[in-house]
Amino acid sequence: MTIAIRNKILGTYLFLKKKNVIGKTLLPLLLSIFIFSCAEQTSLKDKGLTDFPEESIQTLAYAYELQRQAYETQDPEKNELLLKSLYIYLKLRNIQQAELTLEKLNYEIINSDQEVLISIAQADVFLFHGDEKNALSILNKKIDPSTLNLELQALYANTKASAYFQNNEIVNGVKELIFISPVLKKDDRDLNNKLIWENLSHLNSEQLSISLNSENDNVLKGWIELISIKKTYQNNLNVEIEKFKEWKKIYTNHDAIDFVDQQIDVIRNAQKNSPKKIAFLLPESGPFAKSANAIKYGFLNNYYLSQSEEPIELFFFNTDDKSLKERAEYILEGDTQEKSDSEKISIGFLSIYNEAINSGVDLIIGPIDKTQIDLLNASDGKFNELPILALNYSATNEIRNNKLYQFGLAPEDDIDFISQQALLRNFSNVAILSPSGEWGDRLTQAFSDSWHKKGGNVVSVASYSDTRTLTKLIQKMLNIDQSENRFRKLYWFSGSKVQFQSRRRQDVDFIYLIATPEMGRQIMPTFAFLDATDIPVFSNSTIYAGEHDVRDKDLNRLMFTEIPGIMNPDENTLNAWESQDFRYRRLIAMGMDTYNLALRLTILEDSKANAFYGETGTLYMGENQKIRRIPILARFYGSFARPQASIY
Repeated sequence: MTIAIRNKILGTYLFLKKKNVIGKTLLPLLLSIFIFSCAEQTSLKDKGLTDFPEESIQTLAYAYELQRQAYETQDPEKNELLLKSLYIYLKLRNIQQAELTLEKLNYEIINSDQEVLISIAQADVFLFHGDEKNALSILNKKIDPSTLNLELQALYANTKASAYFQNNEIVNGVKELIFISPVLKKDDRDLNNKLIWENLSHLNSEQLSISLNSENDNVLKGWIELISIKKTYQNNLNVEIEKFKEWKKIYTNHDAIDFVDQQIDVIRNAQKNSPKKIAFLLPESGPFAKSANAIKYGFLNNYYLSQSEEPIELFFFNTDDKSLKERAEYILEGDTQEKSDSEKISIGFLSIYNEAINSGVDLIIGPIDKTQIDLLNASDGKFNELPILALNYSATNEIRNNKLYQFGLAPEDDIDFISQQALLRNFSNVAILSPSGEWGDRLTQAFSDSWHKKGGNVVSVASYSDTRTLTKLIQKMLNIDQSENRFRKLYWFSGSKVQFQSRRRQDVDFIYLIATPEMGRQIMPTFAFLDATDIPVFSNSTIYAGEHDVRDKDLNRLMFTEIPGIMNPDENTLNAWESQDFRYRRLIAMGMDTYNLALRLTILEDSKANAFYGETGTLYMGENQKIRRIPILARFYGSFARPQASIY
C-alpha cells in the first residue's frame, strides 16, 4: 500500500472522527487497513520521505555524533544531520538539546516534511517552558496530521497529547493517544495504555460521567467506563467483579481486555482472604489523637457506604499513653517501681495487641505511633499471626515482621515523585531552598538522596529563617551576588560609569522549594524580582492550603504535589469533609483509602500493576511492605491550583 493511500485513510479517519460518525464497525476496519499499511513501511527513505535514524541507534550518543558531523560539513548536509539529531532528541524527550538544535538550523532550505518536524519540536519547547497555549496553536495551525508519515504521526500525537494534558484537557489528550495506539509496537502500546489509564484516573466520578455521555468513540468510552468501575465500586469487590464482567461483554476487542481479566482473577483471590473482623489500635487522647480520629472518620465514611452483604465487624482499642500505663499497672498488680514510663507503655500496648488477637480479628489497623510500630516489627515471630496495617512508618527500614504493612502520607513519596518528574524532563542540576530547622533539613536530605540516586546533581542548598534576608539568600544561592561583586570591582578599577545587569548562574535546571503557603508567597515573587522566572520550581503539598486563595497569585507557575482528593474531590469526598476541620482533610482522605487497603492488601501484594487510584494517590505495594503512594502533579495558574499532567 502506498503512502498516499495510507495518508488518505488517516485523513478519512480524522474527518469521520471529527464528525463523530465512526462506529463499532467502521473504526476497526479503518484501523486494520491503517495497521496493515504501516506494516509495509519498512524504509521511509524508499518512499521519498525524511530519512530518520533507525530505532536501534536512536541514542543520545548517536545524536551527539550527528551534531559533531554537522559542524564539519556544509548545508544542505549539515541541516539534514541536525534534523536527524533533533528527531532523536524529541524521541528521547531531551527538549533542552532540541531547543539548542533549533537555533542552529538553516530555515531557508528546509522542505515541507522537515518543517513539520521543526514545528513539533517548537511545540515541545513551548511545553517545556510551560506554554501549552502556543504549543497547541502550532500543532493545530501549522500541521495537517493527515499528511504525516508514521514516525511524524507518532511524534505529533504524543506532543499534542502532552499539550492537552498540560492544558488540563485530559479527554482530548487521551483521544490523541488512542488514535496512535494501533500502530505502536507492543511495548510502546503498553506504555501508551498506561498513559491513557493514568491520565483518565485524574478525573473524578462526575467528570467521568460527563465524558461518557458526551463521547461517541467506542474505544474512549471503554477506557472511561473501566476507570469509572474502578473508582465507583472499589468499596465493594463483589460489585466490582460483576461490573468487569459486564464491561467485557460490551468491549470484546478493547486494548484493556487483558488487564480486566487479570483484575478479575486477583479480586477473586482477595475475596477469599477478605477480613471479616478488624481491630483498630489508635489513641483517643494525646499528640496523635486528632490525626487518628481523622483517619478513623475517613475509614468509617467508606465503611458505611459499602453495600456488602456481610458487613465487617469492627473493634476499637485505646492506645494513648495514659490508658496503656494504667493497663500495665493493673497487669503488674501495682509492682511498677522499677519500670519506666516507656516500659509501662510497651507492656500495656502488647497487652492490647494480644487482646485484639484473642478477639478473633483478621486484620489490625494501627498503630500510628512509630514506637508502637517498632514493637510489632519484632524478630521472634510472635507478632506474625495476622496482617497489621500500620498508619505510619517504622523508624527502621529493616522489616522483620512479614505481616506488618505500612501506610501513611510520608513526604518521601512526594519527594520521589518530584525527582522522577524532574528526571523525565531531562533536568540534571537542582538548587534546594528550605526552612531552617529539623523539618527543612530532613526533607532537604531526603530530596538530595533521591536526586543523587537518579544521577542528578545538587549544585546549591540554602536555608531561610525569615523574610528579611530572603533576597540576599536567593542571590547567593543563584550566584547573583558574585555577579554584583564583579560589577563593583569593575566600577572601582575603571573610575567611571559602567552599565550593569546582574546575571544568575546558568547551571540550575530547577529549584526544589520547601515552604508553607505564607513563605511561598514571599519566595516566588523574589525569584521574579531577581529575573529567575525561567527556572522551573517544584514543591510539596505543604505549599498549598487546599482551597482557593487569591493570595496564591504570588505562587503563579509553581508546580507541586498533591493528593487527588484535594485537586479533584468527588461528591463522596466532599460529603466526608463536610463539618470536619479543614486542616485534617488529607488525613480523612487517608482514612478513606485505608478502608480500601483493608480489602485489597492481597491484590496489591500480587503485583505492582494492581495499584488502585485512591483519594491520596495511586497506591501500590513497595519495598519493605510499604504502601507507596504516587501523588498527582498540580500547578498554580495565577491564584488557581489545577492538576498538571505527569510525565511517564
